[in-house]
Amino acid sequence: MELGSPNDANYTVFCCSHVVLAFAIFMILDFTLTLFSFGLELFLIFFHDTFDQFWAIFHGISLVTSISAVLAICDNPVAIIVYGCRVMLILGFVTTRFIISMRDFTSKEEPTLSELLNLFQIVIVIMYTIGIFLVIRLFTYSAGRYRGYYDVDDDLKDEIRKKFLEYEADLDEKSEKKD
Repeated sequence: MELGSPNDANYTVFCCSHVVLAFAIFMILDFTLTLFSFGLELFLIFFHDTFDQFWAIFHGISLVTSISAVLAICDNPVAIIVYGCRVMLILGFVTTRFIISMRDFTSKEEPTLSELLNLFQIVIVIMYTIGIFLVIRLFTYSAGRYRGYYDVDDDLKDEIRKKFLEYEADLDEKSEKKD
C-alpha cells in the first residue's frame, strides 16, 4: 500500500508489520527462557549463596513483569517502553554475570564444568541484544505507522480531495450529457 506523496519524507510503500511477528517470537523466547531460568535458579541452586538467591529473585520479578510484553504487542507505547527497560535491565545483569563468569573461568588453571557452562551466557547476551533492537523497531513502528485518513500528510489529503472533486465533476458532466 502506498502512503504519502513520493516527494514527502514520510513516504511509505509497505507497512512493516513483520516487526510485530519478530517481536512476538522474541517475547515467547524471552518468557520461556525466563521461566526456565527461574525454575533452575529457584529449585536447583537457590541455597548455594546469596548471589544465586538474588538472581532467582531477579528472575521471579522479571517473570512477573513479562506481562508488559503482552500489552506491548497490543500497540501500547507505554508498555513497549516498560518492556524495553525490562529487556535492557536483563541484558545488563546477564552481561555482568557473563563478565564475572569469564573472569572466574580465566583465573583458574582447571575450571569446573559449571564455570564452562556459564560461558554459554553469551547466547543469552546476543538474544537480548537482538531483543532490544526489536523493541526499538516495534516502538518506531507503533509510533510512526499510518492510522487512517487523518494521519496522512496534508499534501496527500489535498490530492485526494482534488481527485474526488474531479471525479464528482466527471460524474455530473456524464449525467448532464445523458439528460
